[in-house]
Amino acid sequence: MESFIGIIICLIIGILFFLLLPWIALIFFCCRCCDNCGGKREQENSNLCCKQICLSVCLASSLAVLCAGVVCMDTSNKFMTTAKDSSFQTSLDILQDLQTFINGTIAQAGHILQDEYKYAENLTLVDLENAGTLIAEPIQTYLLEEVKVQSLFNELEKLINNLSDTSSTLHNMNISRIFLINNGGNLNSQLENVTDILDSINTTCTGCVPSNNGLTSNIDYTQLPEFDDQIHGAEKAEANITNIYNQGVAALDQIAQTINDVAKDPITDVENILLETSNNIANVYTTIDDRLSAISDEMGEYENRIHDRLDVADDYLLYRYNLSQTGDY
Repeated sequence: MESFIGIIICLIIGILFFLLLPWIALIFFCCRCCDNCGGKREQENSNLCCKQICLSVCLASSLAVLCAGVVCMDTSNKFMTTAKDSSFQTSLDILQDLQTFINGTIAQAGHILQDEYKYAENLTLVDLENAGTLIAEPIQTYLLEEVKVQSLFNELEKLINNLSDTSSTLHNMNISRIFLINNGGNLNSQLENVTDILDSINTTCTGCVPSNNGLTSNIDYTQLPEFDDQIHGAEKAEANITNIYNQGVAALDQIAQTINDVAKDPITDVENILLETSNNIANVYTTIDDRLSAISDEMGEYENRIHDRLDVADDYLLYRYNLSQTGDY
């Protein structure tokens, strides 16, 4: 309502002028008819042509200047309105672009400082936890393939198997010796029985059976050597080589644990540094977020101020337009 006060005042003045002007003209006409208000004055008969021409030219010039001024004022009002709209819209676009840039900066800062660093930190922590395994694997591969430790293990396995077979063979030979010793007497008894039978046959049938002198057995199986010492030596050698083999395998398997034990303190220091760095980055991000958020809030306040100024500018443009229409501007 306040923006239309000027128009209302001008309308009231126009209505009063419209109502009072006929009555004032009527009163003035009546006065002239009664020889008042200059009714008795008579113009002198003189040549007023030059004066009329000059006055007409001045009047036409004044009207032209007034019309040109009205046209210029209307054009300038339109130009100012267009400039106002474009400038305010440009300002709002700039503020919105700044808001978008600030929000994007906050998001990118959070992505880089928090998400990306957290991802890298987690990978680093996983690698630190598995540092022994990660370092031991190439060392073990180098020892097994380049240094030919795997070939040595294979030869040791073959030697262990051969010693085991040798122990088994010697043990079987001992069993066979005992069997021969235990069954040697039975063999002699059976040979003597066969000899007696052949002798009885030769008595009844001379020359039917060849000589039986070769059927006697004088072998002393107790003279066969025992293999207990050899078995004990083979088993001892097998045990020693198996121990060496197991120690070698255990040494390869313990490389990772040894590295973890040696690097325990440095790994702890690195983890503490990563934790401290993570806290520092979180503080930096919080500071950046707070400052950019404060700037974003200021941009919002500026945008509200621009809207307020835009309303004021619209009011002033309305006043200027109304004044230019009345010719008082």
